[in-house]
Amino acid sequence: MISVLFFNACLLCSFCARAELCDQSNLLDRAACLHGNQKFKEAFPLMEMEAKKGEKGAQLILADMYFSGEGTKANFSKAIYWAEMAFFAKARGAAKRLAGFYSVKKSNIAKRIGWLSVSAQEGDPYSMIQLAEEFYKKGSASDDQCLAFYWYDKAVFTTNLEVTIDKLNAETLAQVNLKLKTARGNCEALKKGRIH
Repeated sequence: MISVLFFNACLLCSFCARAELCDQSNLLDRAACLHGNQKFKEAFPLMEMEAKKGEKGAQLILADMYFSGEGTKANFSKAIYWAEMAFFAKARGAAKRLAGFYSVKKSNIAKRIGWLSVSAQEGDPYSMIQLAEEFYKKGSASDDQCLAFYWYDKAVFTTNLEVTIDKLNAETLAQVNLKLKTARGNCEALKKGRIH
């Protein structure tokens, strides 16, 4: 999680690598710089101020800070709140982050699938594969096989799947293609009434 947070902070501030430049007059740059240098206790109140002003990048980082307990006590509800605020402010990656929060917490699978769906519809290949997996594991007699086929197909044909799989550090391209074919066959059989 820290590498993701550091990356987000660096997007906000190009001075992350140099701690002496964290004395920026711009609060957002200062907060991002402090966060990037893992000075979470100093970064937290500044990030919170910027998030409250509606700065979507700060909202997303603040969500991560609450989720991971960086600079504050971990608080799942506040992490969700700030990630949702970032989503409604159209912050790139907010839906994926929400799906990740629900995945790690395993508190609400329906919400995880809902946020994965939003993220997949936004074009995130990681979310497409994860969503396909959720539908695929429900079994061959489920209408969800058609949804699994749809998302596997979309991931395979509209993204650089090898890069996606590399990021997932999970399955090989051959395994995804096999699941794609299996889901397609199950979906077609369901439509023809062969599986009940």
